[in-house]
Amino acid sequence: MNLPSLQQPKTLFLFALTAALLGILPYGGYRCWQSRQIIPEPQVPAEEKAYEIVDNPDGSRTFVCYKFGFKVTYPDTWEFSEKYSSFRYEAGALEIFRGSDQTDILFSVWAPRNQDRYPTLWESLVGQDGLAGLSPDPNFTVAGLPAFRYGLLERLQARDVEQTVFENDEHVFAISISWDHRNDPEYAEILNSFKLTD
Repeated sequence: MNLPSLQQPKTLFLFALTAALLGILPYGGYRCWQSRQIIPEPQVPAEEKAYEIVDNPDGSRTFVCYKFGFKVTYPDTWEFSEKYSSFRYEAGALEIFRGSDQTDILFSVWAPRNQDRYPTLWESLVGQDGLAGLSPDPNFTVAGLPAFRYGLLERLQARDVEQTVFENDEHVFAISISWDHRNDPEYAEILNSFKLTD
């Protein structure tokens, strides 16, 4: 009887089993240790502010819109309306109002006009319905940009409004006020404070 030949497979089996256990145990321990580690959550950059309101020394406030690149200053008798203002989309709207008589001014930002269809801002405006008193005054500007002022019928909360429209390379801007308040000196002051930012 050849005993060594029977012992050899058993020895090889025990050796293989031991090697496997020696490999599995450290790996299992590593995985267990790894699972207990606190993995920091990825840092998500904070969203850039769309706008901020700055209090000025004279009591007035300046609304600075970072998203659309403009700022406008209004007296302390006027307030910012969160309800009717929005800057979350490709277009935007800012409303400020005077609390004493609810006079409001709406600043709208539109996407750039279709230059193939409307080579000039003037041509895009005269195509609208409900315009009144549209006058292409070449000397009328806002923030150094050529602007057009005209009446719109029943557009702002079903009221007649006066709207001033102008554009830069990136956006079309429209500023609207109730027709009854279009000669308000504070409106002219607010309109003149409108500036484009970098």
